[in-house]
Amino acid sequence: MRELYGIVGGSVSRSLAPDIQNTAFRVLGLSALYLPFSTPDFARFWGGVVQAGVPALDVLLRGLTVVRPHKEAALSVATRASERALGAGAANLLVRNGKGWWADTTSSVVEPLRAAGLDPTHVAAAVVGCGGAGRSVAQELRDLAAADVQLVNRSAHRGEYASRLLGLAWVPLAGFSPGGFDIVVNATPVVDEPVFSVDELSEHAVVVDLAYRPDSDTALIAAARARGHLTVDGRQVLLAEVARQFELFAEQPLPPEAVQVALGNGREAPLNRAGCGGEI
Repeated sequence: MRELYGIVGGSVSRSLAPDIQNTAFRVLGLSALYLPFSTPDFARFWGGVVQAGVPALDVLLRGLTVVRPHKEAALSVATRASERALGAGAANLLVRNGKGWWADTTSSVVEPLRAAGLDPTHVAAAVVGCGGAGRSVAQELRDLAAADVQLVNRSAHRGEYASRLLGLAWVPLAGFSPGGFDIVVNATPVVDEPVFSVDELSEHAVVVDLAYRPDSDTALIAAARARGHLTVDGRQVLLAEVARQFELFAEQPLPPEAVQVALGNGREAPLNRAGCGGEI
């Protein structure tokens, strides 16, 4: 094995990313491996694993997917960063660049929305959750889709920070109503209950959930689909992110065989209206 990659976060044991990435490496015949690294201490992981290498494998890490709660720390260790990562104040991707590291953010809802046949431009959007993923998605909707974006967060501290960083208005979750928005994005890790009332959604509203369960819908997606709303499941968001990350790691497209791992061995993509067919 010549190349080692991985995903690092507080808890990544249920992430689909390793299966997708490793399937892609095997299909393409690449001498590479993608491992999960669960750690509460990013600084310790960075010094003990990234900078020291992995002695048992005699190989250095070449790239990392970074998930909560380490996205801000990931940006801090980079020697170079994309404008988008700098703008969001967080990174979910680190790629070794000579003796340093390049940081980027690949969080995307625009691509999955377009894949669903929707044009997300010039719409009213609300993003619930102002962590690294929420800030990146809000920035993407604003910059790539020219959307009118409202930030929503439970705590004032992070909501105000995101508002200052992105120049967008924010409201507390306790006083938020999703009515009047064309797109509502859940960028929190909550999967067991809807983070806002789906009963208040506009009839045409689309619900996007960055969180996901590997084998079933989140409570938010299930509730929105039951009311007939178009939904974008977290697994679709995951695929867009992983595909972009794989291209940056391997410098070639993610093969279709790897995509089927996330979709459940050939089943329809979980992107449907209620009653039709079929976060990383």
